[in-house]
Amino acid sequence: MNEVKFILCLNVKDATYEKDAKFEELYKKQNAKHEQKKFILHDGPPYANGDVHIGHAVNKILKDITVRSELVKNKRIIFTPGWDCHGLPIELKVLKENYKSEVNISEIDIRQKAFSFSQKIIEKQKASFMKWGILADWSDSYITCKPHYIIQQLLVFQEFYEKVNICLRTSLAEAELEYNSSHISPSLFVKFSVKKCPDVIKAHLYEIAIWNTNSDLSASEAILNTNLTNVETWATNLKLLINPEKSNLCVFTTDRKSFRPSFKIFNSTINQISNPKYLGLTLDTKLRFTKHIETTSLRALKKLNILRKLCGSTWGSKLKTLLNTYTTLIRPVLEYAAPLWAPASSSSKEKIDTVQYRASKIIIGAVSSTNNLRAEIECGLTPLESRRKLSTVKFTNKIRCSSTEHISNVTFRAWNNRNRLKILHAPIRQRYQK
Repeated sequence: MNEVKFILCLNVKDATYEKDAKFEELYKKQNAKHEQKKFILHDGPPYANGDVHIGHAVNKILKDITVRSELVKNKRIIFTPGWDCHGLPIELKVLKENYKSEVNISEIDIRQKAFSFSQKIIEKQKASFMKWGILADWSDSYITCKPHYIIQQLLVFQEFYEKVNICLRTSLAEAELEYNSSHISPSLFVKFSVKKCPDVIKAHLYEIAIWNTNSDLSASEAILNTNLTNVETWATNLKLLINPEKSNLCVFTTDRKSFRPSFKIFNSTINQISNPKYLGLTLDTKLRFTKHIETTSLRALKKLNILRKLCGSTWGSKLKTLLNTYTTLIRPVLEYAAPLWAPASSSSKEKIDTVQYRASKIIIGAVSSTNNLRAEIECGLTPLESRRKLSTVKFTNKIRCSSTEHISNVTFRAWNNRNRLKILHAPIRQRYQK
């Protein structure tokens, strides 16, 4: 090996490289060249609530790469680092270290201890950043809890407030929030009338579904046409646009006779289809859900390629990784809206179950002739039929717990497989056909 003058093994404790490199002098020297074009980097400050970690390193080193790349372009660098000393992270740290109980704690006392704590952390973090050789103005860093900084914030806000209409709204990251389950927070909802609707709102409209159940299809046609007229009035009053070309109708009936109703909205005839899709659920005229199950099983079978890519004959991911992949990416596709298509035939639902059988064999590396139930047991997967029954029970219990006047609850009481497409019971018809 060739002889070199620099030290191959650095003793960190005795090292003076940060002084020898003169990082601070470099920043001052380049900052004195006022004739050069400026490059200003605004520092998104870290919290002053603990020691530095890998996140700080990634943040500061990337910024250092940025400013040094501009420096070699003969630009004057202005990079003032700072620290965020406000918010829950620091207060929670102070509470944890200084108080055993939060009872009778003075707000002033917390703020004073939080201020002292943040100053100590700032000095520790600054020493680390300077040792890393970050090119910045460490002699004039900003701290958000300093009175000068707060005053400047208020002055800027006052100037901004005088020029622009401001809607105040603050948000906190979910990780910073701790909820008190016994706390009651009353809410006030205020309704305002909109005199002029913006064009952005006019251009968008959510999907809406209108339905009617009646043994006399002609009577349903008359009722729904009346409802469509009301929708036109509602949309016109709110300055909303409805696209007739994207509006469809479907007649759900067990009657084999074809029925071609006539529905119009804004003088345009609505197209009749046999397999409408609403909220990701493909329906059919007899509510057998055959089309939806076929589409779902095909989508899930394609996703099985993800498992095949993750495993092989001589190598592959761990069993837990494959199971997590299946339960998070593939099984939710198979179970979407399961309580709604639970009355489908057993032969149809077997197509869904087949996907899980195949996934089980891929996960454990079994051949295709392996017993399906054995493969599921080996993987520790619950049969899909059991999961469908459980989700259906949860769904129906949720409806039972709803208000007695809710249409879902009323419909549920009248539901069974025989009359699911026939006339609703008299109380339901009288209430919901007014």
